Amino acid sequence: MIKLDLNGFIKVFKMTNKLFCFGMGYVGYNLSKNLLSESWEISGTCTSEIKKNKLQGEGFDAILFPNDINNNHLIKKISEATHILFSIPPDDLGDPVFNKFCKILTESQSLKWAAYLSSTGVYGNHSNLWVNEESKILTTNEKSLRRVVAESQWISIFNRNKFPIQIFRLSGIYGPGRDNFLTSDISYRNSRKIKINRVHLFDIIGIIKSSIKYKLFGEIFNVTDSLPLSREEILFVSSNLNSYKKIILEDNFFNDIINEGKKVSNEKVKSVLNYSYRYPDCIKYITEKLE
Repeated sequence: MIKLDLNGFIKVFKMTNKLFCFGMGYVGYNLSKNLLSESWEISGTCTSEIKKNKLQGEGFDAILFPNDINNNHLIKKISEATHILFSIPPDDLGDPVFNKFCKILTESQSLKWAAYLSSTGVYGNHSNLWVNEESKILTTNEKSLRRVVAESQWISIFNRNKFPIQIFRLSGIYGPGRDNFLTSDISYRNSRKIKINRVHLFDIIGIIKSSIKYKLFGEIFNVTDSLPLSREEILFVSSNLNSYKKIILEDNFFNDIINEGKKVSNEKVKSVLNYSYRYPDCIKYITEKLE
């Protein structure tokens, strides 16, 4: 926006970026902290008074959701947002934000960018083969099927209204406070041999910020590392760092890997968003932590 002062000089005011984060969980909160340090205005939702007070103490405008669903302040913040992140888990009807605020969102005059955080779980079992964003959705898992519905909702308003949305399918997340995911059987309790993709928090934030720059709406991106590993492989790496300075695990490193699940490709993120991973695999992270 350009404004003339009393002396006729032109002053240029940079428009403040305003992020509204539906769901300030692990990813939403850390992305918000990162953008707050870059002078963004941040507001978002949480589900408890304790979390709300904590967020407000850190400089965020926090609102309870769904408790304050008819709150005029919530509606105002959504309408003023230049960027919106949707990271609330879906229910049986899809994304609760879509179902409550679709009309307000599509009528926004301020919104320049939006993203929905989904999961690579939507691919389902591909017999341990590689999958990309064009692969078939084979999941039979109830939670993942809800993600499929939510994705279709957001893509539908891109197709109808050119709503500036993109979908990010995240793999299992690790990073500060989440290191246990590397070796736990959170997703695959019946086997430690199934290959699983993971992704570090640092790279999630980096990829989301890259997408803000490129604005490739209507697209789906896998947000995942480059080397899917089984729990057994990661335990092997962790226990052998003293003997090996560099360990590269090939697909046939363990001959008895179970032929289930899938290996998720991140080639689209690297080529289309021009993103270089800080942690292309969790071995690099483990090495940094233990050496």
